[in-house]
Amino acid sequence: MESLRHRPRVSRETRLLLATVCVATLALWVLARVRSLESGSGAPASPAPALLGPLVGESHDQLNADIARLEARIAPWLATLTVEPTTVGKGATPPGSVPSVRVRGDLALAIAPAGSTVQPDAGIEVVGHDPPTGLTVVRYMTSAPPPLSIWPGEPPRSARYLMAAEPTAAGVTLRPFLARGVTEHVVRGWRQPLWRLPPTAAIAPGTALFTTSAEFVGIVVNDQSGPVLAPAQTVLDEMDRLLGRSNRTAGDLAIEVDELTPDVAGLVGVASGLIVTWVDVSSPAAKALQTGDVIQQIDGQPVSTADDWLLAMARVLENDDVQLLVVRDGMPHDVHVTASAEPGPAAAARPVDAKRAGPRAGLGLDMRTERGQGISVRGVDAGSRAEEAGLAAGDLITRAGSVNAPTPAQLRQALARGPVLLAVTRGARHHVLALQP
Repeated sequence: MESLRHRPRVSRETRLLLATVCVATLALWVLARVRSLESGSGAPASPAPALLGPLVGESHDQLNADIARLEARIAPWLATLTVEPTTVGKGATPPGSVPSVRVRGDLALAIAPAGSTVQPDAGIEVVGHDPPTGLTVVRYMTSAPPPLSIWPGEPPRSARYLMAAEPTAAGVTLRPFLARGVTEHVVRGWRQPLWRLPPTAAIAPGTALFTTSAEFVGIVVNDQSGPVLAPAQTVLDEMDRLLGRSNRTAGDLAIEVDELTPDVAGLVGVASGLIVTWVDVSSPAAKALQTGDVIQQIDGQPVSTADDWLLAMARVLENDDVQLLVVRDGMPHDVHVTASAEPGPAAAARPVDAKRAGPRAGLGLDMRTERGQGISVRGVDAGSRAEEAGLAAGDLITRAGSVNAPTPAQLRQALARGPVLLAVTRGARHHVLALQP
């Protein structure tokens, strides 16, 4: 039998070295195939350019040079603005800064973080601010930079790099930011859908984003779900709207609303919205609204909490035609209310012309009639249906079901037919309560 020849053994270190050489060779080949940053005047290369080319150059030095060149092109449009909190105490936004983008001549855009506002400074005038979104328009007294190119694209469907303009102690600096998995997303306060960025994206609200062609892509805005990008054209549309309303006075609908309680929601048959608790009878709203209506939308924006209402009212100006989606008796209605210049004053208390009501009939209320106003509550029995509904001594029941300024007899008649929705004035506040039979 022929003896087997001895084959020399290749060491483990040698095999690892060969594998490393192969991987390095492949990587160098791939890098050699990738374009470096685009160069040029900053104008779009085509009607629908790619959002961003890969930020990879021939070397680390080349990459730094590319970023420096892009930063020099974008720098004339950028400056920092000081923001300070509008509220104090727990949860207040600390003072800081955000970048502003000179989008049109002497006008610039910025997003103030929630709970803060942009502060005027030397050479800067704040000409518009939208509380629901934080969008702020400022005017610079310095000469205008070259025209800014606006990226007209849609949300990127694949991973693309952007350049993020962030404020630092030395001013605004740029850094690469990878945008991937971008989808359309509705954000409270914004009239158009925005672009949701990955929840893990490390990018702060107010940051401006650009392409490597120096096109303005948009600004990162506040949202509880994570970072969201407001596209450039969207913020420009909102800027024009703000400027068109900058010289007008604040308006008011002359109504009061409250959040729905489970009892009231069950009685009116509506799961979400804000219930009207008071309407100034001398205002235009009295022709379109009544106590017990449930407002679900204001100018197309959903409302269901007190914060929603405050944000919506911050945009209402005198003589605005405000469109409301209202549910009344289980049916939706579109109504329009013209905003007045000042909040309508509550009706002054009239002299009491009292007439004691009869027996309490198990309701648990000590009532008397206030002529032309309704029922004043003199006392509430502990554990009674009135107490369960939330009534208290000193309340004025101004509406019971569909009856305005009811008498105790009318209240009992309504209660005999089933649950009754009550409009109640308590001091300077107005409420809607559900009284169960």
